[in-house]
Amino acid sequence: MKEVSGMHGESVSFPAPGRTVDTHAIDVYCYAARRGGIQSVADVALELSLDQAEVLYWLEQLVDMGLIVADSGPEGGYAPVDLDVAAALLTYPMEREIYQRRELIARVKGSFGALAQSSGYTAKARSEHPAVERIDGGEVLLGFLKESGEAFRAEILVLQPNMDDDDDFDKILECYQSPLDRGVKLRIVFPHRCRSNLRSRAAMKKLIAAGAEVRTVSRVPQTVVLFDREFAVIACGAPSDNCAVTRVRADDVVAFLTDHFHHFWDTASPLDAGEFGYAEAAESLHQDIAKLMAQGFTDEAVARKLGMSVRTCRRHIAALMGSLDAVSRFQAGVRAASTT
Repeated sequence: MKEVSGMHGESVSFPAPGRTVDTHAIDVYCYAARRGGIQSVADVALELSLDQAEVLYWLEQLVDMGLIVADSGPEGGYAPVDLDVAAALLTYPMEREIYQRRELIARVKGSFGALAQSSGYTAKARSEHPAVERIDGGEVLLGFLKESGEAFRAEILVLQPNMDDDDDFDKILECYQSPLDRGVKLRIVFPHRCRSNLRSRAAMKKLIAAGAEVRTVSRVPQTVVLFDREFAVIACGAPSDNCAVTRVRADDVVAFLTDHFHHFWDTASPLDAGEFGYAEAAESLHQDIAKLMAQGFTDEAVARKLGMSVRTCRRHIAALMGSLDAVSRFQAGVRAASTT
């Protein structure tokens, strides 16, 4: 505690300096932000119904935290920093602590999950947990994947869409490295688009080198991960977003998702470490393009649905029309559809 004299000589106690922001400190900062600065401590004290000693204390704390700076000019006073900078300074320590705690939670749960699996506790535990559990957050997704990857031992089946942020893509795939190192079988389906992205290709090569089986299809709508055909994680969105994450233990739903995976797997194009680019998946890709063309979708819409650039999509359309000797996009779509 810190003790100073109030404006009437009384003793006023304050908590020791720290990074937690008191409501009085926020009031003082907001006053400075509204007025563009503080020239008179007495004016602040009068408006906020505080003692001048209190105002000086909170100004000291705000300066210490970098939210207000002392004016070195001849008139003195205090100036607030930009609101966005202030918000970032205030929330960064909390966000960092939340991230660290989630990482710790994931490690602890992973340890207990592995113990439960090895001790035969899993069947009992699954019966006591909710069949479907919804928790949002990108860090939650990574925590679930790490925890489950440590707990289950036989097979992991994955439907993995492409992500705009390469870091998100890498973070998710890193969750499967430990199970692969332990000999867990991994089968994973990516969209064809990943074949042409340098960073995605490097990540897929790493998985294949570690023993994973990899295939690609035209489009993977969302992340679905199945562990030993007993438990599933479904995610809509990327780790950097506040994505929707659902854990599923219900046997019938897990069975449905397993069938869903095998539908993708059976129609997907195999990939090995030496086969990258669209060449190996051209036939499957052209069939999907043809179906969308026959339905009247524009080049832009086809590209968006298949997760590729418009330029790449148009190159495939031109190749498809040439191979079918078609004079229009619609004719190419109909001819291609009639041959499948």
